[in-house]
Formats: sequence, structure tokens, C-alpha cells
Amino acid sequence: MKSMFQKRQVARVITVILATIGIGILMVCTGNTVCGAIGIGLSIAGLAAFAAGWTYFPPNPATGGVLTSGGKIIIDENGDTVTVKGLVILADYFPFYLGAIRVDMRNDEWVFPMTLLSVEKKRNGDIKVRQVPFKGEVHVTVAPDELDMADFMQSGGSLAEIKKQCDTIVFREAQKIVVEYDNPDGTKGLDGIMIAQQGNLISDALEKKINGTASVRGIFEQKDFGVRCIKVQVDFPLPADIAKAMVNAASIDYENSARMAEYDADGVAAKRIKELLEAGDRSQKPLSPKESLDALVQLRLVRDGNVRRVQMETIGGGKGGNDITVVGTKVDFGDEPKSKNKN
Repeated sequence: MKSMFQKRQVARVITVILATIGIGILMVCTGNTVCGAIGIGLSIAGLAAFAAGWTYFPPNPATGGVLTSGGKIIIDENGDTVTVKGLVILADYFPFYLGAIRVDMRNDEWVFPMTLLSVEKKRNGDIKVRQVPFKGEVHVTVAPDELDMADFMQSGGSLAEIKKQCDTIVFREAQKIVVEYDNPDGTKGLDGIMIAQQGNLISDALEKKINGTASVRGIFEQKDFGVRCIKVQVDFPLPADIAKAMVNAASIDYENSARMAEYDADGVAAKRIKELLEAGDRSQKPLSPKESLDALVQLRLVRDGNVRRVQMETIGGGKGGNDITVVGTKVDFGDEPKSKNKN
């Protein structure tokens, strides 16, 4: 019942109709024939207006009624249109002339395919003239603005019609954000990686531009489209060739880092071997860094099973001068007796 009185224009109509019915009943109760006849007429007229005026604007699918007076959209003292929902009573005839335009109030998602030009930078941070095209989509969820239905009706009366007028606007604003974005390092512009991996930088800025602020009108409001923006999402995936190049570059960086870590570890291990060997045999001459690294390599060969026989004294150049050789190569241990029989 409360929805019927949601707007004062509707409440005024209901009040007059009920008052008409009430006056008619009172006139019938006077007992006067003439007054009774007039009262019956008023009561019937009121009941007829009440029954005929029932109008329903359902919530599913979301539907609204833009109130009109004499066929013109009503604008209140705040400059806003008046939109009703649910169950109301209208009377688009003398003396009320209160009607409504039925409007689909459902949200809609506008998808704008576009190609944005990234702002690429040199390694030293300088801006380059070169720009790389990135194909993707901007998704804008919108709904009719129930306070600005006059502009909505003048712009086409449907979200589908208004979308056709927004393609260029959305692209221009998105590209402007890419070019003018302020980076933490003091430079301007979003490169391709930022566009692909942090699309929220564009979507957040674009949503603010569309909705505006208390002091600055949004871009849709400036064009008097009569729609409000609910959210913005962008999707600009990395092109396959760029993604592949990034993976290759990352793999090379990882391999280089692993190799450098291995070199560092070898240096530490070789130094430790040098200390242990020299501490175990006081008579042994000090090892050079190359000799200690060679010792480390030979110990790894032994550990991995890549040698047939090892005489540990050869690590430091001991007697026999035996060389340690990887499996599959000819091995000559100088202190072994040679076989008399050849197979």
C-alpha cells in the first residue's frame, strides 16, 4: 500500500479519488433524494477512477514509470524527473492528467572492443615515440538514471540506442588515461605490461571519469545521456608473441641467476676443500684457487659415479700422477700392473 503513495503526484490523485468517494457516501447518507443521487454518482465515479487507475511496474524484470503531466515529463523543484515503481494509481485525464511512460530499468553491460596504444619506455625510463597496439575490450555496466529520465528519453529511450553514441567517447577517454597516467617514477603513460596485468588502473580511472564527482560532471552526464555507470572492467590480454618473449626472457633470467648462484657456491665449497686439505696434511703445499676448484669438480665426479677409480692423493698432485677421467673415456692409472694377456 505504501508504494501507491511513493510520490506526491500519485498521492494527490489517490487523495482526491478517496475524497470523492467519501463525499458521495456522505451525500447518500443525508436522506435527500437529490443529494443522494449526486452522492451515488460521485461514489461510482470515484470507484471507477480508483479501479481504472491501478498500474503496476514490476521489479522483475525491473520496470519504471516516468511520470508525465499532460504528456510532458514532470521535472521536480530539484531538476530531477519523477520515476515510480511497483503499484501506483494514475489518472491521465481531467482534472489530473497524470500519466507515466513505461521504461525498462534493467542493468545492461556495454562491451566496447578497441585497440589501445601503449606508451613504451626505454630502459632508462625515457619516453619513446613508439607505441604498441593492444587489442581488448572495455566492459561498462550501466542503467537508466531514474532522476534524469528526460535526457534518457531524448537520447533514444533505450540503453541499446544510447550505447551507439558512446563508442568513440569511451575509446577516447580510455586512450587518454593510458597516455596521461602518472607513474610513481614521475613518468607518464602505461606500457603494454601494465595495461595487460593491471587493467584496474584503467577501469578505476575510467569509472571515475564516467561517474564524475560532486564538483565535476561525469562524461555521460556531460553528454546528457541519462544513464548511470555501475562499474567498469577492462580486458587487454598480452599478445601471444609478446607473452612468449616474456616467458623466454624470464627463463633466461632464471637460468642466469641459478648459474651465478652455483658459481658462488662453488667458490665457497672450493675454499672449504682447500682449508680441509691443507689442515689434514701440513706438508702439502698450499692449493691455488684453480686447484681447489679442480678438486671440487673431481669430488663431484666421484659423488655422481662418473669415474671408475679415484686415488685421492692425486687431487693435490700426489705420487703416481694419476688422472681421474669421466666414464666412457680411456683411463690410464700409472701405478697399476699391466696385464700380460690381451683379450
